[in-house]
Amino acid sequence: MTYSHRIPLFLTGLVICCASLDAAAQQMTLSRSFGAAVYTPGEVLEVTLSLTFVPGEDSFVSALSIEETLPDGWTFLNVSSGAFPQIVTPSTNPVSMVWFSVPPFPFSLTYRVRPPAEQSGPKVLSGFTRYRLAGPELQSNVATD
Repeated sequence: MTYSHRIPLFLTGLVICCASLDAAAQQMTLSRSFGAAVYTPGEVLEVTLSLTFVPGEDSFVSALSIEETLPDGWTFLNVSSGAFPQIVTPSTNPVSMVWFSVPPFPFSLTYRVRPPAEQSGPKVLSGFTRYRLAGPELQSNVATD
């Protein structure tokens, strides 16, 4: 028997910045979309992350990471398309994806996950970015879907 479940869609936001940078002038935004409106237990689901960055004067992102937290029991399979990170930690939760050579903004990447065959009910995926400009590490909003 195959079950399909709706993935709840809601967003929360958090931007962390240090006092020496103008938070209004520099902002990283992370958003998430799904390859299907519902997930099917045991079947692959594609998740697309999109990143935008509004730089301040003379700023650029020199390092970037995404931390994605999957529902319990879900398996990260791979990054399947888009801006491939230089490092991925697929066996941890949260999954970390790291770029030392940051692609031009805006960009997106698609990764694939598999929920367990016995999974049921609504599930939440959440994540955020960490990034560096010419100073300390900053953090984007938390995208929770």
